Amino acid sequence: MLSLLTNPLFIFVYWIFCYELALLCMYGRIDHTVSILFVSTVFLISIIAFTAIKIVKGKEPQPNKKIHVKAWKYVSIIIIIVITSFYGMKIYQSATNFGGELAWFIDRLKNEVSVEFEHNNIYVDGVEGIFTDINKEYALPEKLYMESDFHLEFNPDGTITSIDTFVYGENADEKEESFLITYDQDKASTITIRVNGYLHADYDEDKLVEPLIRTVKVVPVKQTVSIV
Repeated sequence: MLSLLTNPLFIFVYWIFCYELALLCMYGRIDHTVSILFVSTVFLISIIAFTAIKIVKGKEPQPNKKIHVKAWKYVSIIIIIVITSFYGMKIYQSATNFGGELAWFIDRLKNEVSVEFEHNNIYVDGVEGIFTDINKEYALPEKLYMESDFHLEFNPDGTITSIDTFVYGENADEKEESFLITYDQDKASTITIRVNGYLHADYDEDKLVEPLIRTVKVVPVKQTVSIV
């Protein structure tokens, strides 16, 4: 460990690694950040492996006289601590209070679910097909209410191209849940469901999703579109 911490090359590459990692966490993938981060990681692993092999074989290269100076050992350790603390704080800030891309990434991991959209033809599957696909990955409440309008677009052949709605309900444990459901055919082949959003639920029977599903089943959507 001391051999690594007093190695100027290790310190320099470690600084580059921390700098690029902080940039990635704050701004996401920009320019050549990921490439530089990958190369610096390979260099660090190589330096560690090379040093470990030499120590195991008892052939550790003798460091130059400067590294033997007691003052340099302290200075090198202080440099490592400063680099780690400075960029560690930046990474922490990017991960909290939506201060950076890392915070948004963590939020998506916690609050977003993606499901394959298979029942994507409004003529064949109706609106019910959307909730059928979602229920495969995420159990929705039996009674769903719409917080906002149910926005849906589809091609003349019935293929759904866009969905945007916000629904809510109580699960089996009577816990209130909300679901922001979005889909854009041009961006992804999956439906995105965002949970734990802000909700002002009133459970008005007029906002139930079930009547909408039944209506679409009854109305001859294909014929209506053809007439229009």
